[in-house]
Amino acid sequence: MTMSERLRTARLAAGFQSAAQAARHYGWNLAAYRHHENGTSGFKSSRAVEYSEAFGVPVVWLLSGKGETDLLETKMSVSNADTPGLVQTIPILGDVAAGFWREPGQLGSDDDLPSLQIAIDGYAGVNLYALQVVGPSMNLIYPEGRWVIVAPIDDVGLREQDIVVVRRSRSGLFETTLKQVELESEMVVLWPRSNHKDFQDPVYMKAQEYDQDAPEIIGVVVADYARRDRPPKVIEL
Repeated sequence: MTMSERLRTARLAAGFQSAAQAARHYGWNLAAYRHHENGTSGFKSSRAVEYSEAFGVPVVWLLSGKGETDLLETKMSVSNADTPGLVQTIPILGDVAAGFWREPGQLGSDDDLPSLQIAIDGYAGVNLYALQVVGPSMNLIYPEGRWVIVAPIDDVGLREQDIVVVRRSRSGLFETTLKQVELESEMVVLWPRSNHKDFQDPVYMKAQEYDQDAPEIIGVVVADYARRDRPPKVIEL
């Protein structure tokens, strides 16, 4: 387990479901904390002391993996147990464009959201949500109408070739799209995966990093779900 993985483990054991939740609670800079937890930058021993006090873990363990971890392991077994095959209720928050950037569709109020009842192993303690794919720009992987199960980027980090939900702001409104992450000369590039001639061009993140309207990765697809509606006619055997 790396130092960043131990930091995430400690945060979950302390009961914080996301990096953003912990950063808000303690007044930390979210971007800096996210880099520490995702492993994109290291952190000094003084910062490790602050994290260890906040999350209630030994600083020696946080820095090196050594020391008393029995309490941590006990807390994790209770707070973040992952039971294989456990069916979860995953709220459907709307749809996501696999094509043009568009305002996300909302499929319910906070009090009456539809949901999927499926098992997603490996993501206990993560606030998963579902979106329905609209458009053809990812049809080589996710055809239109497919449900994708999304984890917040703060919870799972980013890896090369992840399928991600990307958001940007236009005139005070948010619009989203679905793309695949590639690294090209240390530049994050978002690619469509489509056989449609109109959806072959990538979005370059680094070129727009100083633009307040630049795209932001907000979620990572960790699973997908498809349901087949059966024809109405019954065959008598």
